[in-house]
This record gives sequence, structure tokens and C-alpha cells, in this order.
Amino acid sequence: MNRFWGLQDSSITFCEKDYRDSKYIAEYYNTISGLSYSIVGLWFYRSSISKETVYSLIGLGLSTALFHGTMRYYGQIADELSMLILSFYLIKEIHMDLPIQALGVILSIYFMAYDMFPIFFILFMSAQVYLYFLQDYLVIYISNDDNWEWQTSKMKGLIQKKNYASIIGGICWVVDIFFCEYMTESYFHAAWHIFTAIALYYGCECLLTYKIINILKSD
Repeated sequence: MNRFWGLQDSSITFCEKDYRDSKYIAEYYNTISGLSYSIVGLWFYRSSISKETVYSLIGLGLSTALFHGTMRYYGQIADELSMLILSFYLIKEIHMDLPIQALGVILSIYFMAYDMFPIFFILFMSAQVYLYFLQDYLVIYISNDDNWEWQTSKMKGLIQKKNYASIIGGICWVVDIFFCEYMTESYFHAAWHIFTAIALYYGCECLLTYKIINILKSD
């Protein structure tokens, strides 16, 4: 088999067959679907979402495509770094005084590990759990003022859609990783990309609602 990018040497693999649809792209559908994160970033480019978050979304799509397009270690590192950086800037959308040095500490811990994926997984999931609990803060922040009751309902609806998309995406990820041996081939990881991109879209809509109300409250 002609492997344009060489033999796969990433520490994790997925259920899509390598180089089946193109000799230039290792995992064709995982690569194409990964660009959905960049589309979300471009969608919010002219919004009040910080440019750091927008660029992190665009970068995540490109690095995900690099990883699945090559299945090489450098692509995996780029993908994992992009996920950690995006998580940091999503948190910083709420905690605006969070120092950039905190991101330096996170990335330093990541690079200090001999086997980086388990450390990455712990760091990434810790950030996701914290972001999950931040949802409650957003709802409480808005619901404290009766003038924003209709916005509270909107926020709850966005959060519900985000959580549903995240859960479906998470199920797809688990199936692809742990049940691949029972399937000839699957595209569950590509579905994970799509559903998590949808979750990020709704998450950014939540942040926009919060930012708008924060500005109006301060007037």
C-alpha cells in the first residue's frame, strides 16, 4: 500500500481504514470532518467571541485534519495541543483575568510526560468538566435579574442542545475506540468530529448571550 505520509506512528488509532480513499490522506472521512471545527471558528469570526478563541477553533480544525490526514506523531501532538489551547480560551471567555501563564503550565505538564496521551486526556477532560460546571454559572448569572427571564430560557435551550450533541459525540468516540475490533470499518470518529463541532457552535452561542447581557448590565 502506498502511504504518502509514511507508516503510522501515532499512539492512538481509529477504526477508519488508512489510505483507502486517497493515497494522500490516511483517514479520509476523519480528515474532512475535522475541518468542521474551523468552519465553526469562521462562523464566529466577526462576533464578540475573542479572536484567540476563534483562531483556536480554526487551528483545531486544521490540526485535526493534519493528524488524521497523516496519522503521524507530529499530527497527534498538534491536535492535542490545539484541544488544550481551545479549552483554555473557552474558560478565559468567562474568567477574563485568567493569566496566559496558566496555559504555559498546562502545556509544560503535557510535554513533561513520557507517554503524552494519558496526561493529555486527564488535562483535557478536567477542562471539559470545569466547562460543564460553568454552564450553571452562566444560567445563574442571567437568572439573577428578572429583566433577562427570556434570555435565561434561551440560555438553557442552548446548553441543552450543546449537552445532547456532546453526549452523542462522546458515545461515537467510545464506540470507535473500544468496539472497533467488532466492526470491519466505521466512521464513528468522523461523527464525533461533527457532533462536537455542533456542541462548540452552541457553546459559543451561549458565550455570546452571556457577553451581550454582561455588556448591557454594565451600562
